[in-house]
This record gives sequence, structure tokens and C-alpha cells, in this order.
Amino acid sequence: MGLKSNRLVNKPHIQICKLDIPDEGLKVHLNGYGWIKIFRFAGKNRRMDYNGTSRLDLSKEQIKLYFERRWSIEVMHRELKQTCRFSRCQFRTGRAGRNHIGLSLLALVRKHRRRCFSKSVRMHDIVIGLAINFIEFSYFHFLVQKLF
Repeated sequence: MGLKSNRLVNKPHIQICKLDIPDEGLKVHLNGYGWIKIFRFAGKNRRMDYNGTSRLDLSKEQIKLYFERRWSIEVMHRELKQTCRFSRCQFRTGRAGRNHIGLSLLALVRKHRRRCFSKSVRMHDIVIGLAINFIEFSYFHFLVQKLF
């Protein structure tokens, strides 16, 4: 989770920005949550970002990887909502909602496929195309099992 620099931690209530955080992270007690491990990352324009996790065994590189993946998932959700009309569906039954979600995901996959193969073919595009084919096949296999 991202933390503000003025967030209070530990019992003598110290702001995160005033702590000396080593590269391997610092275990602190977050008020209202419990024990977490916090890391300091250099952001843009000399800004310091603070990230925390409840998994105390992770390293700084693993945390950075998790936060990068989290950002790509948020970008995908934003794209679903904006380009596939994911959030504008009005339905009364659960089945209609599941159908709309499934077809929205399928539209997103097709859009990315068209984007990948409309350019010159590179190895990266081929790998993404194979992943898209796998996702489509898995999704259709799942639908066939549900329908029949």
C-alpha cells in the first residue's frame, strides 16, 4: 500500500518521513492496521514515495515488482471502464452482468490483438499474441463448460 509521508507509526507517533529507513525495509506498527514493513522509493522530481506491506519477508525488489504489477492492473481496469463500457451496464440479473463482464473482457482482448498485429511483427508482439490466444481459448473453454 502507498503511504503518505506524514502518516504516524509506532507508539511515540513518529511521521514516516522522519524515520531512517534502510534499503531492506523497516518493521513498524501502523496505527489502526498492525505490523507492516515499509520501504522508501525515489519518485519523480526528488519526491520520496513510501510503500508498505503486511508480508514482512519480502525484499525491496519484490515490493517494487508487486507495485509495478498493481499499476498495470489498475491501467487495465481504467481501460475496461473507458473503452469497453464496463461500468455503464445496467442489468437486473446476475447472469446478464456476468455476460456483460465476459464480453467486455473479450472485446478488450480483441482490441489488444488488433493493436499488436497491425504493426510490424516483432518478437514481443508474437509473445503477446500467443498470450491473447491462450486467454481467449481458456475463456471460450470455460463458457462452453458453463453452457453445456
